[in-house]
Amino acid sequence: MAHTTAKGPAFSEYKDVPQGKALVYIYRLGERSGYARKYFLSANGQRITKIESGGYFPYVAEPGTMILNADLKWCYGCSGMNYVIEGPETEKRHATLELKIEPGKVYYVKLFVEEHPSYFLPQLLVMSNEVGAKEIIDCKLLQPEQ
Repeated sequence: MAHTTAKGPAFSEYKDVPQGKALVYIYRLGERSGYARKYFLSANGQRITKIESGGYFPYVAEPGTMILNADLKWCYGCSGMNYVIEGPETEKRHATLELKIEPGKVYYVKLFVEEHPSYFLPQLLVMSNEVGAKEIIDCKLLQPEQ
């Protein structure tokens, strides 16, 4: 059974998207290992939330190009394994995704943490609406950054 660290209310569809904007659901499924790691999530350089295992965040986006970034946050009890040990292909501890946002659309972006023997690599993946809508239903709402 997967561990879930997100503590908010269960998923519910976000309905208050203003005219001319889009909705981006960013989510992270529960994980068996690495679940204690939290990633700072930002859009166009503005921090929006900490994305925890089993959590989601509805983000209202302006049309145009949006850059999402998930950067590792240290957590209690996590060792240096949070960071990559060696190798140019594994030197990142963050994930970046560029999205072309169209008004009135809904997007699903999944934070997937790729597990290796001595490190974890986060990845941001655009999911189809069909897959994203099915996966996100088990997630809990994350709070915005204060």
